Amino acid sequence: VNVNTGTLSILGWGTDTGTYNILAGAVANFASGNRNLNSGFALTGPGTLNISGANVSVNSALTLGSQTTLQLSGGTLGGAGALTVTGAFNVTGRSTLAGTGTLTTQGVSLINIGSGSDYLSLTGGKSWVNQGTLTLGGDDYIYFGAYGGGNNTLTNAAGATLNLSSSHSEVMAFYTGSATVNNAGTLNQTQTGTHALNGSVAFNN
Repeated sequence: VNVNTGTLSILGWGTDTGTYNILAGAVANFASGNRNLNSGFALTGPGTLNISGANVSVNSALTLGSQTTLQLSGGTLGGAGALTVTGAFNVTGRSTLAGTGTLTTQGVSLINIGSGSDYLSLTGGKSWVNQGTLTLGGDDYIYFGAYGGGNNTLTNAAGATLNLSSSHSEVMAFYTGSATVNNAGTLNQTQTGTHALNGSVAFNN
């Protein structure tokens, strides 16, 4: 698939084992239904893959190149396959990271949902390892266990940076399951006032 300009919005269900080449300024949008990213799936080009409402499962190990932007504006990104994002990772709408596959982000990641106070859920046994720069902005928060439970972990790796820049009073919230934040890098609290990690969220520094 070549997305040369504009937005290609995919509304139906399906399985992907081929390549999406997305040019600069263009968007491939998984808008609804269930999409299975199986072995052979690849993204190329300096455009954006947006998940706006679909339930997307990464079913085998997948690495996205540094040119490509992965954006969550809604929906769920899950599956048992390990996903490595070497480029930008942006969360612009209420979304869910689910499943047992580890998400590793190596570039610049930003959670900034423009609709006021909102959240990104980590659930179903999700492990997110930040190896780049992750900023939690706006009035947003990370919601552990909403709404599928499991053992969920956010790790700020050695050499990485986690900026807590949200104005929300509880930047790491808890619903159910277990929740852990591991910091082996640099964690910066950059917002004035008091901002909490929920008491049910284990914090290791």
